[in-house]
Amino acid sequence: MQRHFAGQRFPRQYGYLYDRVMLKLTGKQRYGTQVTCIDGERVPQPLDESGAIDELRAGIGLPPLAGYLASFPDCSVRQ
Repeated sequence: MQRHFAGQRFPRQYGYLYDRVMLKLTGKQRYGTQVTCIDGERVPQPLDESGAIDELRAGIGLPPLAGYLASFPDCSVRQ
């Protein structure tokens, strides 16, 4: 899958897909695209620690993790 998306026009979608699949298979994600609320704070679901998260995200065109997490509604807001 990674080879297929390398150099492609939509690498962000690869990151979201990779994270969803790997969370199901291993319980960990690489790019921090899947988030949850813990103790009232928006946090990424478990990460696989394969590198510096913001560098990994930048490599596929995603913004830094802190800005991404800030873009979600407050944890007290029910969706």
